Amino acid sequence: MHKNRLLYCFYLIGIFYVSMIYNNYGLYVILFMSFLLPVAALVYCLVLSGKVYIEWGNPEFTDDNPDAAKLCFLIRNTGFLTTGDVIVHYSVTDVQKNQSKQKKVKTAVTARGTTKEYLQAEFNHPGNVSCSLKKVRVCDPLGLFCCAGRVSAAEVSFSIMLMLSEIAETPFRHNPYAYIEEEEYSTVKPGDDPSELFGTREYRPGDRRNRIHWSLTAKQDELIVKELGLPVECASLVLLDMVRTEDDEEITTLFEAAFSLSEHLARDGHRHRFAWYDTVRRVLSRQTIETAEDVYAIVPQVFSCQLTKEEESVVPLYFAENPRERYRNIFYITNAKDETGLQSLRNLRGDAFVDCFVIAKDGTCKDEGEWREFPIRPSYFPEDISGMGGAL
Repeated sequence: MHKNRLLYCFYLIGIFYVSMIYNNYGLYVILFMSFLLPVAALVYCLVLSGKVYIEWGNPEFTDDNPDAAKLCFLIRNTGFLTTGDVIVHYSVTDVQKNQSKQKKVKTAVTARGTTKEYLQAEFNHPGNVSCSLKKVRVCDPLGLFCCAGRVSAAEVSFSIMLMLSEIAETPFRHNPYAYIEEEEYSTVKPGDDPSELFGTREYRPGDRRNRIHWSLTAKQDELIVKELGLPVECASLVLLDMVRTEDDEEITTLFEAAFSLSEHLARDGHRHRFAWYDTVRRVLSRQTIETAEDVYAIVPQVFSCQLTKEEESVVPLYFAENPRERYRNIFYITNAKDETGLQSLRNLRGDAFVDCFVIAKDGTCKDEGEWREFPIRPSYFPEDISGMGGAL
């Protein structure tokens, strides 16, 4: 913008001196028109003001890679004049790494037309990405003046999903030493515990008479049977430590290992808890996992958190908030060997079997001392979840 103005000033000075030297009528007309041209450009720009706005478009999928979506934004011109340069400033933020990159796109829009521009960014690991439209500048054809365009829905966030891998052998071990007294009941299956009501249903032949819900039967004028609760134990705990790193492959492997393990436990019928440190709210977060769908539900929650510092280990924080909880198996997954966290597990695990998995920078897991290799076999990708990210 300033460069164009400076060049135009040199042009005016040059045409002025040429007109004075040759004293030609035609040159005087050109000089007069040259002085009027910036005024016309300013009026042109003012007419475009408020006529150009930008909004995010719908993700687009290609036949070459149907799992990968291309994000775009649309620049619309509702005026009757064609724009000069339209300059869009936007930022792309990697939530996990807490890194933001500033981007700029320059294009033009025809009268009452729409121009589509695709996001210029590369994402090499699964996680959340936040994109913000900062400002839009609409220039006249000469590039001397500009006006602000309107921004609709300035910020958009999306998740780059990961592909889960099949675990070759289950790391779950039956532990006869740990005693767990559970007071929780299944939300998906009825049982035989009369102290808890699971729900009600219509009477079916073979149901016991003592399970008939007489008050509801009288109200609905049909036999209604009570379904009793099913006590379930939450015998396993998955602790995820997401330590800050710049290695994209390491982040990918860390997430794949944690969610693949949790999904494997759920598919094998092992009800468990999944815990991580929420850096946004500065609190410990945990969810009870009963089915594979529960694993997919917590993926966006984990992806919304930034990677933590090494001193912010989830282990001492978890047992400080839940000192009385007991487990048969504890699975600790991290991308950095934390001796403090390992010592905390030794002291607080009770009678639980502990498996510690450390993710190496080369995308594999190291087997060293108490740190085990994670038993993952590539080539299996569940249909329930799809997206971007490399397989182990």
